[in-house]
Amino acid sequence: MLNFIVEFQASAEKNDSLKSKADIATKLLKKRLLNAAEEDAFTSVKWDKKIASSPAFVTAVTVKANAFVIAGLKSMDALSEKEFQKIDTWIQKLIKNMAKTKCSNGCDLSPDSMVSVFSANILYGAASKNRELFDLGQKEFESYLKNRETSGIGFKVRNDNEVMHHAVIAAEVLQLNGIDAYEFQLKDGSFDDAVSYHAQNVLKFGLAKTKTMGEKREEARSIMRKQGFGTHLAWIPVYLSRQNQSPAAIDVQKLHAAVRKLDPKPYFGLQIGLHTGCYFGGSIN
Repeated sequence: MLNFIVEFQASAEKNDSLKSKADIATKLLKKRLLNAAEEDAFTSVKWDKKIASSPAFVTAVTVKANAFVIAGLKSMDALSEKEFQKIDTWIQKLIKNMAKTKCSNGCDLSPDSMVSVFSANILYGAASKNRELFDLGQKEFESYLKNRETSGIGFKVRNDNEVMHHAVIAAEVLQLNGIDAYEFQLKDGSFDDAVSYHAQNVLKFGLAKTKTMGEKREEARSIMRKQGFGTHLAWIPVYLSRQNQSPAAIDVQKLHAAVRKLDPKPYFGLQIGLHTGCYFGGSIN
């Protein structure tokens, strides 16, 4: 819904009908968010048996999505301090749940689940102006990268790609706050180098299908597509909007050209939290 609001507002000055639609949609979005806060939605997520995504991952994706919504509503002056405090109290419960579950059972979470938590802390910390949470996410993210290699930011190509969904958007928010996340160091290079290596690897892998690490019963899928929940390349416009002049971007540009031939749709990865083709695609569309 936030995507539609932004689209409507972009043309609202010349179209009263679109302005009215944007106002109605904004009020509805805020109402839904306040209702979720009132009901403590998603705060009881727990699975005793590991049959799908971890509670930490599901909760992190929820926090990330709400970070974008809160930032959007604040930018439109559509959220009072009292309303924000009510929502923030609810989100803090979700964040506590993430902290409880992110290292449960001997820290057996998949790499993308871990990075989703770090990313959620960065994004929500920035959106809510919670410096402590933002700094925690940055510290966690940097610490994670220091123990990885550029050739394996996750676990094999599909999980590497799932990590990128969370790592690249986290890097973008860090960059917006004056922190050069693409220079964060891994064992054998920078995060920028890791993005480049992954782009090369996806190109080599091509249309081959592969299973995810987090859910063994999930069917094998090709990564070479622009849209999906967890199997897509919707991190590309986020990266290229910032790093298009980086030497490492050459391989990402090649990957973008390849997937563009296969999939004409705009980039939109659901668990990134927003329509990346809409917000970041201007420089490559």
